[in-house]
Amino acid sequence: MRHCLLLLFIALLAASCNQNKEAKTVEPPTALGEKIRLNPNDTPTVYIEDIAAEMYRVKLKTDSGFSIKHISNLFVTDSAIIVADRLQSMVLIFDEKGRPATRIHNLHERNDNYTNIADVAFDSENGLIEILDLDLKKIFRYRTSGLPFDTLTIVGIKDFGLTFAKSGDFYVSEMLNNNNNKYMRRISLYHRSGNMLTPQAKEMFYWPIQKNLDLTFPHQFENYGNDVYYFPLLDRNIYSLSGKGIKPAYTVELPESIKPNIDIKTEATPKDHFAYWNRMESSNLMYDNNSLFINDDWVTFRYSFGSRRTPRNVFYHKKSGKVMQTGAYKTKSDSSFLSKGRVLARMGEYFVMPVPMKPPGKKPVSEIKDIPALRNFELLYVKLKEPA
Repeated sequence: MRHCLLLLFIALLAASCNQNKEAKTVEPPTALGEKIRLNPNDTPTVYIEDIAAEMYRVKLKTDSGFSIKHISNLFVTDSAIIVADRLQSMVLIFDEKGRPATRIHNLHERNDNYTNIADVAFDSENGLIEILDLDLKKIFRYRTSGLPFDTLTIVGIKDFGLTFAKSGDFYVSEMLNNNNNKYMRRISLYHRSGNMLTPQAKEMFYWPIQKNLDLTFPHQFENYGNDVYYFPLLDRNIYSLSGKGIKPAYTVELPESIKPNIDIKTEATPKDHFAYWNRMESSNLMYDNNSLFINDDWVTFRYSFGSRRTPRNVFYHKKSGKVMQTGAYKTKSDSSFLSKGRVLARMGEYFVMPVPMKPPGKKPVSEIKDIPALRNFELLYVKLKEPA
């Protein structure tokens, strides 16, 4: 009898420990990373020629049978330009000169193909395009030739969000704010073994103000070296994530008056996205950081301050610690050129940005989302000068 009671006590103790472990919210590390000092009021319009050591343009040659409706993800290599278009549930592949090469499209008559695109990643090491299908709980992998490579099955799909990134066998996804995410965890870490992805850990957390928003902004995950980098919304740290853990790699230094403080982060959840944006704008805080890209020399990202219509583009030089911040770009060769476009991709030392288009009968626009049909879409490749 005494032996049975002892076993019951041990079982209850183990259950209690597991419950406490699950309920615990893992906060980001407090140690600061390398500092990136910003002044949000410094928003000059610059000439591309003044900041670029080298630059060139590539026009994507589209037609009615090979057209782009929306650029959800863009990946650029020495030999290919890869455009993910979620509106068409399609990945279009161009050669390095912008000529159509092939496309990957959901073929419903095939059982081994995806049915819907949630997100797309590119494995540059192995030259594989990875397409996330949450409905089928799989990641479909293709060669850049458009041919299928293999399929990964995701175990624990409820913790996999709308966006993901990978480095080797390490995968990371930003979790959704839904009923399954009752502890408000922010990211979920997975490990690939064979053709299976299995969950390893849940880290960080969402703030209450974001609970019902499910805001997904472009490119908060970035692959560089052996790590995945992550710039969470309403955070001032850019984190490096690996199978060994999470740590701040860069810390954005801001005036105290514009930092998203604990009071606003813990406010009641806004009723919709517009209420959230109005709250951020009226508070004059830094918010909606996105478009994170890192190469050997630079870290770049984008954020909003005040009006969402006037975002800031930040370029941080890793060696000197100097920061270049821009509000818009002009070019000396074309007086009609004016771009507030964000960086869409990187290729080695080059950052890739959109060239403003002039749809027939309309004024020039600088944001891709404002263009209903992306015909003859043009990319600008920029290699930045070393800071003086």
